Amino acid sequence: VMLMRHGPAEINPVMALFVPHNLLAFAAVKLLLTGAGVCVLVACSRMRLFRALPGESLLYIVLAAYVALIAYELEMLANVPVPL
Repeated sequence: VMLMRHGPAEINPVMALFVPHNLLAFAAVKLLLTGAGVCVLVACSRMRLFRALPGESLLYIVLAAYVALIAYELEMLANVPVPL
């Protein structure tokens, strides 16, 4: 939310509906969607995708992407100007 005050926008259309109106709802929906996604990925972790890729690999790929996203957001936060 701090980043969105300084320029970046929420690109997820579902989450963008909540940002300007209610921060509590934004946080609740974000946690709910993230938790549901993790549950689906864990439930599918023993399956094989396209008969070649283990579902567990997809779990690690999504985890790596999420870590990269968090690192990117932290880098942007470090560059936010501090008010005097």
